[in-house]
Amino acid sequence: MTYSWQDIQQDWLGDSLIAIAPDEAVAAFNGVMDKFGRDWVEASRTHGDGMARGVTPTLHIVTLGLMLRALNGAPNSHGLLEKLRNNQPDAWAELCAIYLLCSDSPEVSKEIEPEVVVGQRNRVPDIRARSGESPWTYVEVTMASRNSAAQREILNSLERLTCLVDNSTGSFALEIFLKREPNDEELGYVEQQVREGCQSTEAYEVELPSGLGALYWNHYAPGIAVIDDHGEPYRPGLGVMRTAVIDGQHRHIIVRWPFTDMRAEAMLTAEARQLPTDAPGLVMIQTSGAVGAMKAWRSLIERRLQPTMHTRVSAVCLFTSAIQPSESGEQWRPECKVIINPHARNPLPGWIANRLALFPSHEADLPT
Repeated sequence: MTYSWQDIQQDWLGDSLIAIAPDEAVAAFNGVMDKFGRDWVEASRTHGDGMARGVTPTLHIVTLGLMLRALNGAPNSHGLLEKLRNNQPDAWAELCAIYLLCSDSPEVSKEIEPEVVVGQRNRVPDIRARSGESPWTYVEVTMASRNSAAQREILNSLERLTCLVDNSTGSFALEIFLKREPNDEELGYVEQQVREGCQSTEAYEVELPSGLGALYWNHYAPGIAVIDDHGEPYRPGLGVMRTAVIDGQHRHIIVRWPFTDMRAEAMLTAEARQLPTDAPGLVMIQTSGAVGAMKAWRSLIERRLQPTMHTRVSAVCLFTSAIQPSESGEQWRPECKVIINPHARNPLPGWIANRLALFPSHEADLPT
């Protein structure tokens, strides 16, 4: 039984709006159903005993349907389809990369996991693509997971600070705004300051020593979170808020912790090894799980593109995607940044640069 617009509107969207024509949404839903079955489509929005509705589950299927079209005619796509069926995150990243390179471009040929010889070894890059009769470009796709060791360590520290809200008394609102990473001794000092200050209901600030940051007490009512950089320049970071309502007392603690993911160099090195030396090579990195990557990674990668390093890499593409509002409803929007290697043995074909330019990023690079 195929999906109709009425099915999608009533059973999936509810009162929400998406910025896509009804016939396009229906075609996308039925395209996913043809590949994976209706039960799989329905299970995609089932969590425990509940069934989600609204923009997020609906656009997930619509987006998947749109991207799957880019696989049409691609040899060896069965393995990627099976990984998508099993909801492997790296498969979504690879499919998105194919969409960026090939969607709505019938002149572009693509192959999934072609075998190539690199040195004395057989390698299997994720994709190769070409426009018309131009040379093949080999593409390696990877994604930055959210579960890096550095992030886990910081999340443990964030938990250490925010759990103080459960062991405190009184009603208060506290923001712990850090300008740099504290060491363990400084973290203990912050904990002490929180325990000593939690009984006050007045609005005031406490400067932390050695430029560590500040505590902002009761600038807003408990339970209300307002993002304020307090006059400081933008820096990537992690943030957590925890609230407690106990015996009529309402309090929260917000922690803002500066952090920039620095995995770019290691990821580039690992992926470059899979590329041949006698054809253009592109490394595409899905950055959604890497804090600050779209702003900070250009300079990190450019430092690694040297005359004697990574010369088989024609370019690096950082890409991400998100649901964003528009005048006609919510929409899925991918965006990317292309970093050209001036020392590459084989330059990036112009058609790829032009394709990726259709999905510009509005994230400004951080000053180096």
